[in-house]
Amino acid sequence: MYSYVWDKKTRGYLLTTQTGKFVANEIRPVFATELSMTGLGRHFEYDRHETLPLLWAQKNIYLLNGEKVAQLNNTQYGKPLNIQIFFESKLKLEPVDIEAMVATNADIMDIVVADAKRRTKELYDGSINRCDIAYIAFSGGKDSVTLLDICHRVLPLSVPVIFSDTDMELPDTYKVWEEIQARYPEREFICAKAESSALENWRVFAPPSRTIRWCCSVHKSTPALMCLKRKLHKSAVKVMAFVGVRGDESYSRSFYEDATDGAKNASQLNR
Repeated sequence: MYSYVWDKKTRGYLLTTQTGKFVANEIRPVFATELSMTGLGRHFEYDRHETLPLLWAQKNIYLLNGEKVAQLNNTQYGKPLNIQIFFESKLKLEPVDIEAMVATNADIMDIVVADAKRRTKELYDGSINRCDIAYIAFSGGKDSVTLLDICHRVLPLSVPVIFSDTDMELPDTYKVWEEIQARYPEREFICAKAESSALENWRVFAPPSRTIRWCCSVHKSTPALMCLKRKLHKSAVKVMAFVGVRGDESYSRSFYEDATDGAKNASQLNR
């Protein structure tokens, strides 16, 4: 993972070329909606209609220019949030200058993107002869949006994008799905869905959990494979799937290789 330092000029951060130790809790942008919903908003002065980030957070710790300004303690579902504030008077929040932050990080991002494109093409060329078809997995999250953009630049247009609708999606996911198709009109987009609804499968398997992991195979990989079988008119297929999973998401995922064959499905090569 690339290290970063806080940038007071843009109220964002600067990437550095020095790689740091594993970061268990990634920084994420905090928007006006979150401040309002958590009750944090009463401690700050800000535009309630602002659509740009106003703070950053690491899990339950809120940061302004890299300094801790608030923390949510003992968070439990159904109970009021315990808010701890680390300043006295109300702080005025200005939105993060995203455009300037992106421009400032452009040089290092160009290097990262070029390396990702090279590796993606390398993985495709190295294994496509063993497969009937390849596809780009799409979930609507920021990782899969980034993955799609990288793949679109280097993979043939014959490689489709498959969105596996789990029947447990938020409305924004469907909005992103519609918008992303308009952004890449020349590529094929397919929506795959399990035959049984999520609620039916919850009754059969119990809700997905750390110990009972059935959701991905039932609602994602299997529906995608079934769609590709129909597309190719074959009863069995060997596929290559480009999946947006980052090693920095968790400790366990930090050990994932960027290429695994048959890890979750014998018919699928994950890249």
